[in-house]
Amino acid sequence: MEQHARQLWELIDREGAVFYLSGNAKNMPKDVRRAFKAIVVREGHLSEDEADKYIRTLELHDRFMTETWF
Repeated sequence: MEQHARQLWELIDREGAVFYLSGNAKNMPKDVRRAFKAIVVREGHLSEDEADKYIRTLELHDRFMTETWF
């Protein structure tokens, strides 16, 4: 994600892409969400709080979806 941060941001913010997070529920979802938030902060020039709100909005509109299992 980090290597393609600018492209990921463009796809999500400008193109309306959907972000699917799927896999083991132990640590991976928290780590990926943290990395995604860092990209939103840096590439979107948002504060930490604004990035949290942005991601919650994506979730509410089914554009950031998580399916995890143990």
